[in-house]
Amino acid sequence: MALVIPKTRTVDLGGGQVGTRVSLAREIALQSLEDVRTMLRTITVNDTRQQIALGNPPNLVEVDGQATKPITAAEKRTVVIFGATLAAAAMRLVESALANAIRKTTTSRSGALGDVSAHWQWLLITKTGARRVSSANPPAALTVTDRLVLQPRDVPYATNVNQSVDGVLQRGGKVLENAAGGLKRRRRVKDGKAKGSAVGFLEAAVAPLKSRSDFKQFTIYASFTQAHKVPGERSKKQGSPIIVIRPRRQRGARVR
Repeated sequence: MALVIPKTRTVDLGGGQVGTRVSLAREIALQSLEDVRTMLRTITVNDTRQQIALGNPPNLVEVDGQATKPITAAEKRTVVIFGATLAAAAMRLVESALANAIRKTTTSRSGALGDVSAHWQWLLITKTGARRVSSANPPAALTVTDRLVLQPRDVPYATNVNQSVDGVLQRGGKVLENAAGGLKRRRRVKDGKAKGSAVGFLEAAVAPLKSRSDFKQFTIYASFTQAHKVPGERSKKQGSPIIVIRPRRQRGARVR
């Protein structure tokens, strides 16, 4: 079995924080299974120590699919989840992107919808329930099943507005530049009469964030919820609009 160890590996923590692991580059023609397992364990331990030193401790460590199995006993796979220290920065970026998207795709009346700090709120949703958090007071840790959800507050018409501006990028043949961070998505209009670009302010906010280094350790997407919809929600079918951040799995080397 031929195995190549890369010379360097850069760990991008987001927010300008980067860590690098240097390895001796060489090819191994004959490698025992136990040696490969040792390498798996060593890489996992070294990467984890490096991120801890940079202030980014792991939130979850899984070894061969078990949360209680030690890394020193790893045989097939290691999974380490990081990202809690980046939660506050990610939340602030979402707030800024959402306010900007609403400003570019809607016409302000009361101004409540675009006032993200006053009329949107963060929920931390876990297996045990949901509680309010904020970018100023983020959760201390995130597990793989946790979700950070940004939802409207006291604006029960947010879903209807999102739907009314859906497709605004080509309304009247006029293109609003950068309204969706370059997102171009085609889908059939509900009445089936035509096809065209369809982007609501939720997607306009999320699209440019997905490629940012700050979200390397998170998955972010826009959706709608019935389970956590806001009081008085006017959209009975879809529920309330939400933007979701969840930890992304960081997989170590895998032995087959």
